[in-house]
Amino acid sequence: MLGVDRQHILDSSDWISTDNEHPVRYIEAWRHAEPVEGDETAGLMAQGELQDAEANDWLVQTGSFAKRDSKEIGSPKEATRLVICERYGWKPLGFEMSQDSFLAIESSFRLPPETLSILNSDGGQYHYALERSRFESANTVRSMTIIVKLPQMFQLGNWGLALSHSFDTSTTSAFLHGWNVLSDYHPVTRERVVPAQERIGPLIYSAIGSCGRPTLLPIILLKEHLSRINLFMGELESTATAIESTFKVTKSGRLANSEGGPLELMKLMANEEERTKLTTLLNTTMTDTVNLTCVIKWDRRYCKFLKELHGVIRTFDSESSSQVGESELEIILRHLECDLESAFEYVESIAARLNLQLTVLYNLVAQAENDLTARMTAATGLDSAAMKTLAFVTTVFLPPTFIATLFSMSMFDWQAGSTSPSSPDGGGLDGYVVRAFWVYWAVSVPLTILVLVGWRVWWHHQRSQYARQYQHRTQTKEGSKIASEAKLKKGWAKYLRRRRVEPDY
Repeated sequence: MLGVDRQHILDSSDWISTDNEHPVRYIEAWRHAEPVEGDETAGLMAQGELQDAEANDWLVQTGSFAKRDSKEIGSPKEATRLVICERYGWKPLGFEMSQDSFLAIESSFRLPPETLSILNSDGGQYHYALERSRFESANTVRSMTIIVKLPQMFQLGNWGLALSHSFDTSTTSAFLHGWNVLSDYHPVTRERVVPAQERIGPLIYSAIGSCGRPTLLPIILLKEHLSRINLFMGELESTATAIESTFKVTKSGRLANSEGGPLELMKLMANEEERTKLTTLLNTTMTDTVNLTCVIKWDRRYCKFLKELHGVIRTFDSESSSQVGESELEIILRHLECDLESAFEYVESIAARLNLQLTVLYNLVAQAENDLTARMTAATGLDSAAMKTLAFVTTVFLPPTFIATLFSMSMFDWQAGSTSPSSPDGGGLDGYVVRAFWVYWAVSVPLTILVLVGWRVWWHHQRSQYARQYQHRTQTKEGSKIASEAKLKKGWAKYLRRRRVEPDY
């Protein structure tokens, strides 16, 4: 099953074998039983570039990579051999080396078959496997494999480590792959960074007394990862302080003597572009803080895994089991564990501060919206007062206007009315109104009724459309109303039943 995944990733990966900008590098460290002349630590170290054509010579230590005669310096007691390869791109998995060189390293180092699958993953992973002897006692372990994939976060790196350790020869053979392990140019930010190999080499040499321990490189990987976490925490803290300074509502810590007040804050809230930039910065920083918190949690679990692994090794490794007290690596692990706890608490405090600023932003936006609503309400009130005045004036003048319009119609003949025979005194109404006056009422009354009916039909249509558009809300309101009424009726029924059951004294 693992072989199928391995072959698929092997075929789909990008392999850069010629003119690669960052050729593979190697680091070798070994320690002898007796001190070497001029070196009291009895340790030696070599490192350099490794071209594709030289990979096989380096693996078997021939040609220009042949060691000095063992009679001259003695046989190595412990050794660590590390190959470092820069990761090219993100997806698909990229290697700045040829496929043949990788296969040769994988075979010579006896790396586990799931190496490519774990290097291709985005989340953090770690596990180990033991190879026991077939001919000796069941407790005899000949070798161990360890695979570590740090969780991907471009500010910290995207590294993977696969190694095998032989307890017979006390030799660790490892392959390290990831962003900026060799390159000083960040693939995302386009900024200059310090390659990991510039720190890994000195760290290996500083612990050369433990170069034959299988957990040395995993611990160094954790230490380098933690150093980048600390750098990124400093950037987040500076950004959080800048955000607090922009809001000008926090007067604590380094901002205790900061200047600024409500006037600058109101100007900021009034500027939509600046407000949007600040919101983007705040949410981005908050997201980075949440991601960093998850990474530190993973590092804490990884540190615990390494401590448990030391206990497992002590059960079958004679050198580890005979050791009294803590080894150098166990002391380093305990120190890293404290650093991770401190980093976790620090990042949590940054997240809490950013949450406060996010709450401040929401409150300011809500306040700005409330102010806008208040201004709109005031303007609406002024408009309403103006409309009331206009309606009052219209109401006052409407009856006289209607009467004047009606009497000015041709259906009234005021001149003819004064000479009408039906009104001897000239004051009768029959002489003033023409006989066809009924036409006015016959047309205006049905037309008025038609307009009212049309308005009613339109209003019914609009109400139905509103009900369909806001069906969920109306149903919720109606359901709440029905539920309240049902609850009230149920309460009254319960009360009445209790009254019927209770005897009267």
